[in-house]
Amino acid sequence: DTLKKVDYARNDAQSFKKMLEAVFPYDRLDARLLLDEYATSSSIEYELKSAIGALEADDLFVFYYAGHGFHGVGGNRLTGWDTNPHHIEGSTVQLREALFDCFDASNGSRLLAFVDACARGFKSSVPGRDVVSDIDPAELRANLSVERYAGVFLSCEPGQASYPADVHRHGAWTYFLLQALRGDAEDALDRDRYLTDRSLRDYLAAKVPAFLRAETEFKGQQRPRAIIDASRTFAFWQFPEVRKLSANEFSDLRVEPEREYFEAIEAGDIVSLPGYIKKVHFIPDRISDAATGFVRERLKQSVIDEMQGYYDLVKETFGLRRRELSREDDLGQASLSTDNFRFTINAEQHESDPASYVIIRQLEIRDGGEAHLAKIDEIFGDVFDRIVVRKRGDPLDFDELVEKLEDIVEAQGGTTRDEPARSRVYYVGPDNTVLTFDTEKNWVRLSTSSKRECADLLARAQQYRFGTIAQTLVLRGMGSLLRLPDSET
Repeated sequence: DTLKKVDYARNDAQSFKKMLEAVFPYDRLDARLLLDEYATSSSIEYELKSAIGALEADDLFVFYYAGHGFHGVGGNRLTGWDTNPHHIEGSTVQLREALFDCFDASNGSRLLAFVDACARGFKSSVPGRDVVSDIDPAELRANLSVERYAGVFLSCEPGQASYPADVHRHGAWTYFLLQALRGDAEDALDRDRYLTDRSLRDYLAAKVPAFLRAETEFKGQQRPRAIIDASRTFAFWQFPEVRKLSANEFSDLRVEPEREYFEAIEAGDIVSLPGYIKKVHFIPDRISDAATGFVRERLKQSVIDEMQGYYDLVKETFGLRRRELSREDDLGQASLSTDNFRFTINAEQHESDPASYVIIRQLEIRDGGEAHLAKIDEIFGDVFDRIVVRKRGDPLDFDELVEKLEDIVEAQGGTTRDEPARSRVYYVGPDNTVLTFDTEKNWVRLSTSSKRECADLLARAQQYRFGTIAQTLVLRGMGSLLRLPDSET
């Protein structure tokens, strides 16, 4: 028998990992992600034992799970990809043994566990429903050590369901959890702008039920729960104050967009490409068409395989027939077009580092495609980390642009940096969003520190109230972007 699918569990786990990567420096983070067939019960137990066993003094261990959870044979348990409803004890993960006992035996000093699960979807698959019940908070509290900090955050109370937030393509609880942990939720912070166990508990307890009442038609209740140390407060991290720009900060600059798209660029060393042989091939020391051809030949199959995955997903998500899509596969390049968007993958030599390659992914929303943004995000997930707007007409004046951005820094905060040799000017806003202006290639780019869904990128951009003479998807979503002098129009 198969278990009922948990909506958006894969996206939840992927987004949680990317949140950790955005918050912690790469050299201080050991993140392990198990999805689908790799998330078997034995794999979960093995990775927990391995990761916890490697903890050093003062290390923080963070565990996140999205799926089915219940109280059954021997205590609280989580299901895996291979869980058999007819053999619960041997095909599920017992939390006490796999997580809490392992942590107690380790050198780690702090444990945070986030569990987005309920037993409702699991009970219907188990013969004899009295075999399982909801996760028991009392047992979880008994598992927590008094000597070291441990906090457990649950998506719901016993007897309740953990509901999806379809509009966000996440579980409702996980969506607001991510908002808080990323620093995107002002009301989750205390007066000193710390996110603490208590402020997070209170934020989730307020936001999740309010969202379900106002934005969904679910009749059941979902009240998040936190099991934390009552004698002390644990501070996750502190977020700097966000100062938003006023609506007309960029009103002296204008832009007429020619093309706009979401983008992500993956880079790597050419020596790491499949099929690279040190004794046969050499590391390029200059930019050339031959080097790009080499890169495309080595990545040809992986680009085809990746595009095939998107092709299948687009057909399934939009319910399209083959004739309603246009797909092209070339050497290290591929494209997929529908009435709502065009997605491309392009592998080539890095434009400024001859020894490196890049894989460029771009998504362009067609007119009317914004109505299907939720489905588009379901397909691409957290792929992109920037929005690029290529403008038509004359480039912005470099010196005038630098002067304007320095005025904004002085008046509203943030930082700016200019690179005359590259014809680029950068503005980093108080919320760490980066605006890059290339006055030679005539584009403007908004980027974030981590990959996000398209809807999230647009929402992030809405904090910047710029201005535009064109009402396009990206610029309309951003509120506007910049304006060129109208004396030429």
